[in-house]
Amino acid sequence: MMMLKFLVRSFPFVRENILQLGESTFTHFCQAISFEEYKSGDIVFNQGDSGDKFYIILSGMVSILTFPYNDDYSLEVAKLDTGMSFGELALIRKQPRSATIKCIENSQFMVLQKTDYLQILGKAEEKKLEEMVSFLHSISLFSSWTKKSLEKLSYNFKSKIYHRNQIVYKEGDIPEEFYIIKKGEFEFSKKQHTPKNQRHEVFNIGMTGKKVVLTPLKITPKIALLSAGEIFGDEELLKGISRTLTCTCVVRGELMCMKKIDFFGRIRADDSIKFLQDSSNIRENIRADRLRYIPSIENSFSDIKNYNSETFDRSYKRSKAKLMITSVRHQIHTLNSKPKIKNLTLEETGKVKSGQLHSLTPIYRLLNQTPPALKSFSPHFRHENDFDLDYSKCNYSRMSLKTSLTPLPK
Repeated sequence: MMMLKFLVRSFPFVRENILQLGESTFTHFCQAISFEEYKSGDIVFNQGDSGDKFYIILSGMVSILTFPYNDDYSLEVAKLDTGMSFGELALIRKQPRSATIKCIENSQFMVLQKTDYLQILGKAEEKKLEEMVSFLHSISLFSSWTKKSLEKLSYNFKSKIYHRNQIVYKEGDIPEEFYIIKKGEFEFSKKQHTPKNQRHEVFNIGMTGKKVVLTPLKITPKIALLSAGEIFGDEELLKGISRTLTCTCVVRGELMCMKKIDFFGRIRADDSIKFLQDSSNIRENIRADRLRYIPSIENSFSDIKNYNSETFDRSYKRSKAKLMITSVRHQIHTLNSKPKIKNLTLEETGKVKSGQLHSLTPIYRLLNQTPPALKSFSPHFRHENDFDLDYSKCNYSRMSLKTSLTPLPK
């Protein structure tokens, strides 16, 4: 028994669901479990069978099949692999099996009989299922789905925990999953490439030979910040393209992830697809609206170097630069003053198309509705004849944009 406990304790399902119930429950679990092995192509149970066992996959992979019309036509609704479980729905609901389980690979299972399952996990798993169904029903995409459909859909999601600054996916990655945020906050950013001829410039001003060193503006705009109850990752799946943004966890959270094959297998209803397409179009417009501010700010900074003239003296150049920088700060202040944008309900989403709401109102919450811009900008005079614009000071602040200007020397 000691050796069995040691081995069983390491399984993810046991760590996440059994150990937290106490040592006595864990001991009962170890005494009750048995092990079964199936070959590729074997049927574990058929749709319509009475439910008498609960299965935990130790190795291999299985397919969940339904027969919506007749026994000759099967529909694969999900694939489950190592660490995942199945069979609890029939035990909790006291109903026949709602699907057929077929092994795709040689598979090994840890098995609990119905009586033991209900004693050890019944109430906890029933509560967990109810919470999952309630959570899915709160998502606009699934708000019209029936409870039974959501119970089946819950099989397709796998929970993943992400820590602060952990990347979910990068811009250019091949999309493999669809995501729902259960906890935490996730930030989306997009690279801005600087032309080679602007990456570093050193030139003289007029006949005086004074040098100007310019390091170009380098920023990674933060496009959006999403939190619990919001979805993402669907756009690229629907369009069949690579990831257009980089997603990073900024507050420790949990994602409910659905594989690409399950996404297309389960979300097939016309109204659900239409909802995703409309949401995608709105979000695309929002991103375009936010990103178009970047060139205008970059151009404003580049204007600072265009005061090169043989007749300008040092004091005039200072005042000219200060005026230009003030102009940039004014632009940023104007962008920060844009009105707040709220989440859209399904009803409001429809109003966007009819012009009743602003066409760029987002389907998801943006980063405090502030455009990507600069946290600080400081010109530095390193030498009497040198004027250095340090663009590395141009950073991004999630909560607000705070601008500062280092006083110019007298």
